[in-house]
Amino acid sequence: MKLRNLRFLGLVLLIVGLGFVGVVSPRLASASPDCTVTIGPGSSIQAAIDAASPGDVICLKAGTWEENIEITKDLTLQGAGMWKTKIKGTANPGYPAIRVKSDSEIEVTISGLQVSDTKVHSSDSMCAAKAEGSCPNGIEVQGNAKLTLSGCKIVGLYGIEIRDKAQAKISDSIIEDCRWYGVKVMGSAQAKIIHNRIERNALGGISLRDSSQANIYGLNEISLNGVEGIKIADSA
Repeated sequence: MKLRNLRFLGLVLLIVGLGFVGVVSPRLASASPDCTVTIGPGSSIQAAIDAASPGDVICLKAGTWEENIEITKDLTLQGAGMWKTKIKGTANPGYPAIRVKSDSEIEVTISGLQVSDTKVHSSDSMCAAKAEGSCPNGIEVQGNAKLTLSGCKIVGLYGIEIRDKAQAKISDSIIEDCRWYGVKVMGSAQAKIIHNRIERNALGGISLRDSSQANIYGLNEISLNGVEGIKIADSA
């Protein structure tokens, strides 16, 4: 295995030198899309997803859901803010809190919410369906899906995993206190990582493996991660 962790040493030093600390600072953003449907705690997010037409916008009020959800169509999932709208992936141990998956190309946008508390499947296996790449990540992006994630907080067992030929743009988010990597990119997946705080993750901040690619730019704070800040392996 070929490791090239030092490639990003200058980037990390630049971030530290600029003093990018504290929470992710708010920035000007385009107006939020109009809600097709708005639901609150007590209503199922998955039921709203299943009933939605491609391109719909599902808005979540402030509150907490204990649910594992799957998105397989063009869709926007919009919370009331990362400190107000929370999804705890406790309903199905061994599965991600949010899985975005499609063999054909879909475009999914997730913003303004917090994802936490996924659980291992059993004492013998962390993943409920490892053969299909389904593990207790906060968010999984699979197949040919495209995800735009912004203004979110991912915390807990695992972080964000992007695999297969999927693509993800992650911006203005906090990814912390995960037991694995904060962001893991594998297969031939691609990621853009912009203006995030990625810290205190047990193995490392970001992992790239296989033939995956990532553009890491803007004021990312990648700090206090257990083993590695950024790991690059194989032909990534």
